[in-house]
Amino acid sequence: MIVVKIEQWPDGADIEDPRERSRPHTDIAWAVMQNDKTGSEESACYDISLYDPPPYNPWAGAVVKEKVSEFPRKKLGVWDLLFRALEPIVRDTDRHKSYQKL
Repeated sequence: MIVVKIEQWPDGADIEDPRERSRPHTDIAWAVMQNDKTGSEESACYDISLYDPPPYNPWAGAVVKEKVSEFPRKKLGVWDLLFRALEPIVRDTDRHKSYQKL
């Protein structure tokens, strides 16, 4: 299982400072990418859960379920997997209409 978190840190925080890393930070969004074991040794399939926050209100979003199939896990890395997980959500602008005031 791969977990990616997006956190909000205070402006000017030094991410290299171990004292800063131990302080609490606000989680804004996250992704969980889990191999569903239906793929092959070369090509994996992943169940994706993404907490999709609306613009300017990261605590009022929804969990979106996606699927990444036939991912060439031995040729591509974790950033490629994350891109494929995010791409349908970013591309689907209709999903964000409920967040916008028209």
